[in-house]
Amino acid sequence: MSKNSKLYETYRSSGDDQYPILPISALDGEEFVMYATNGPAYFYELLRSIFTLWQITPRSVQEIVEVYTMLQLVDSGIGMALVPSSTYRWVGSNTQLFRVPELEQHTINSTLIWKTESRNPALRRVLHLTEKLEYASSI
Repeated sequence: MSKNSKLYETYRSSGDDQYPILPISALDGEEFVMYATNGPAYFYELLRSIFTLWQITPRSVQEIVEVYTMLQLVDSGIGMALVPSSTYRWVGSNTQLFRVPELEQHTINSTLIWKTESRNPALRRVLHLTEKLEYASSI
């Protein structure tokens, strides 16, 4: 969210200094930079389901395909966005990150795929480690 926004002024002192807390209800009716319907389908569907679940109706002001573009638009003052936490390091100086506790239950799932005939030794190592992690989490 841009540091020039009304929500920033309202919620910037909540929570800790690095990531103030913003209730998800505060997003209703706000301007959003959204994932395009012809873009990354996973993120588009994830946000759509979050907004439906929490009965949030954002006003889409721009649709994008790349998350970096989304971050730049928000930094320039165009709306706000929900982005993966792995992108935090790319935010600009005019952007404030907020923690939205209701979103913590919505995780991004990843799946490893590979060519079945692959003989890449790195793949074998990753598969071995994955099996170990899977076993450890089942105990």
